[in-house]
Amino acid sequence: NEQGWVAAAYVEATNADSVPVVATPVLPEQNAAIQAGTPYQVAPGTILLAARFVVEPRDTNQIKDEIHRLLAKRAASQPLDVPTCGSVFKNPPGDHAGRLIEAAGLKGEREGDAIISQIHANFVENRGRATTMDILVLMRRVQEAVAQKTGVHLEPEVRIVGRAE
Repeated sequence: NEQGWVAAAYVEATNADSVPVVATPVLPEQNAAIQAGTPYQVAPGTILLAARFVVEPRDTNQIKDEIHRLLAKRAASQPLDVPTCGSVFKNPPGDHAGRLIEAAGLKGEREGDAIISQIHANFVENRGRATTMDILVLMRRVQEAVAQKTGVHLEPEVRIVGRAE
């Protein structure tokens, strides 16, 4: 994944040249985001060939309740009813991109039909016919404003592919 780790009981991996790669176990206290399994550190571009996951049986109703709770949390904190390009910037160490964007006063900032979401500032919504250029211009404006206000350079989480015209 983009974070560079996978939680599993066992991992077998290779690189693009079919050379076996050693996935390094990471201690759970080094990555609090992982709650089950052993987190393995993997390099960007690593291809996971096999993994064994350990799961614990749970009551079906418990699982359904947890799914509903997580979906409600997402619906309350992310703009799910409009097209977006997802989470736009990576979270800088020790902070959250959305918090920095909001602190810079950029919620609602607009370029064409691309707008910084009022629900979650790290999402760019397409409110009609936003173009790639609209989104890229808005992203650059966000980076400049956040850097000026906080000194933090936000790195894009989205991958820019091709040309914007």
